[in-house]
Amino acid sequence: RILHDGPERRTHVLAWWRGVARMRADLGGAGARTDQIGAWVALDIHGGELSGALYPGTSGPDWYPRPWRGLFFDRAVHRTGQTIIPYGPAR
Repeated sequence: RILHDGPERRTHVLAWWRGVARMRADLGGAGARTDQIGAWVALDIHGGELSGALYPGTSGPDWYPRPWRGLFFDRAVHRTGQTIIPYGPAR
């Protein structure tokens, strides 16, 4: 309910899952609607795992995990994912 109604009430969700399958299970199983997730960052996950559930199209983004890199996607802004550097090595 928060994913669906929260943004119009200025309530957003920050969550962390170890994989798309676990996220779907926690959000209601195989029939869970993930189209309500407007923006996300993927870390340590291959692009093929994102297809259908979170990324438009059937094949997913051309993405593979890389050190200190993430894939950012915002449904309202992006047509493809954008590489970001959410954190870096300690100096």
